Amino acid sequence: MFIKANPKTDKKTGKSYNYYRLCESYRLGDKVRHRNILSLGTLIELTDNKDFKLLADCIEQLLGGKQSLFPSSEVVEKLAHKFYAQIIEDKLVDRVVVSPVEKNIQSVDLDSIEFENVREIGSE
Repeated sequence: MFIKANPKTDKKTGKSYNYYRLCESYRLGDKVRHRNILSLGTLIELTDNKDFKLLADCIEQLLGGKQSLFPSSEVVEKLAHKFYAQIIEDKLVDRVVVSPVEKNIQSVDLDSIEFENVREIGSE
């Protein structure tokens, strides 16, 4: 998934701005096409270009039922959950995965890991 900017111009004031859409790529024969999933609006909350990529990745992780390894900003998280809820409510994507059961997740203390019976195989 990615976010595509669509430039617009206000006819009354002549001011130009970007309107954003959440899109996904798919292949049709030998050609790659883009499918619009959701119109996101002007997204004036996002100030940096990398935030758009983080937002698209965060929405994709929510749809896939995955947890984020790297936390993003609070604004991006809030927008991602808002758009995720809208996608689920309107049934805009058919490949939504239910998040895994919490019983299968275990925490590991990396400072407590020890090596036992270490063997070398071949040259290093």
